[in-house]
Amino acid sequence: MKHIKKKYYYQEKVVPVKNSNKGYVIDRPDSKTIKKIKKDVIPFIQTTDGFKVLSMFHNYNGTEVVIPIPDLTLVYNNNAYLNNLTRKEQEKKLFKKLLDTSEITEVATNELYAYIGVASSSIIQMFTSIESFTNHLIPDDQPYINSSRRDRTESYTKDQIQIHIKFWDKMKDVLPYFHSKNFFQKQTPTNSHITKLKELRDEIVHTKSNQVFESQSNLIEKLLKFKYDETLLAIRKFMNFYIPEYIVECDCNDDF
Repeated sequence: MKHIKKKYYYQEKVVPVKNSNKGYVIDRPDSKTIKKIKKDVIPFIQTTDGFKVLSMFHNYNGTEVVIPIPDLTLVYNNNAYLNNLTRKEQEKKLFKKLLDTSEITEVATNELYAYIGVASSSIIQMFTSIESFTNHLIPDDQPYINSSRRDRTESYTKDQIQIHIKFWDKMKDVLPYFHSKNFFQKQTPTNSHITKLKELRDEIVHTKSNQVFESQSNLIEKLLKFKYDETLLAIRKFMNFYIPEYIVECDCNDDF
């Protein structure tokens, strides 16, 4: 499995016109012009291959700069992938130290901390990419109407969906409502990886404790046995189910 192709939030050949806002292609090194126009325009940066990328203004130590806005879903997914690469290397180092001696050295302790850290980060980033993607699929100006309750019909705006509707209800009810298809209509080995991801992510974020340390040891055991590669591929399949070719492997030969 290779790293994914990186994209921006808006990346097209033309600047969009919406709500009478003025889009402006910015010359990034021109700090004086940026400061002069920043209150009146939506900034875009042109890539080397001619695409216009939605951007944002930022004052960096007194200098006005323009930062292209990446696709955050892909940022989180890419970070999960990179953390998983580090996790694999860290696992080898950890067990080499643990098998070398019966005593726990400071080096072994460092390897253990590093492994749990990158493993947990990979899990959290995987799940965050799913949440980001799911919320992106919800239309900005179309309400979700829930008529499943017998006593009333409920209407939700996008903000209300993101805040008040639970994760699995979004997956199994809201997305099919807007997109007329359901990735979780049947339980399959692919989507069961996402189910297990949600469960482990919740255990990490809401880490429990007890006096015999059973909760802690169970969590570490799950971090050691979790199917990271398979879950990353399941997430890719889920996202491409709703937006074809959304996640694709980069065609370069670098693994970073």
